[in-house]
Amino acid sequence: MSSENFSRLFNPDNIYMSTHGGGAGNNWASGYGQGGEVYEQIMDIIERESENSDQMDGFLFTHSVSGGTGSGMGSLILEKIRDRFPKKVIQTYSVFANHEDTSDVIVHPYNSVLSMERLIDYPDHVIVIDNAALNRLAAGKFETQQPTFDHINSLVTRIMSTSTAMFRFGSHVLSSIGSVSLSPIQPLHFIQAG
Repeated sequence: MSSENFSRLFNPDNIYMSTHGGGAGNNWASGYGQGGEVYEQIMDIIERESENSDQMDGFLFTHSVSGGTGSGMGSLILEKIRDRFPKKVIQTYSVFANHEDTSDVIVHPYNSVLSMERLIDYPDHVIVIDNAALNRLAAGKFETQQPTFDHINSLVTRIMSTSTAMFRFGSHVLSSIGSVSLSPIQPLHFIQAG
């Protein structure tokens, strides 16, 4: 996000960069532990932005549930956001690993299982994004055997754009993220994209 292409799109004060520069090594526990060391700095950024907002309805949270940082630190940040903003809606875009792809990271399933507890307890809506399905859709839509990140990102962008259109373009009935009932029964709040 701090690359030349996007440097003016984001406020540099809102980008948290770890001092050690790395991730969590594909380990949920490592990400959760590192999150415990830095979450106050991250929450300061979130609170500052929420205070500067005219009318904040909730949070859109994008993360992976298979690696270490998105699953472990993401789980902790979800907990902290829910604790500090109990009445705000939290909607996640949770990317699940491509189980069809052979991976050298054998702990992906463990990271996903450990993340699921937090995804059940803290967000109001979880938009499930399946990497395998994205690859199949991209291969068909873009007529290629090897979809690129640009192909995949264009599909994810469409999912996110469509699910937030009613808030961005205004409606008297659906004027806030909290006014939309995507899950009629609260524990059933996982929504499959696609």
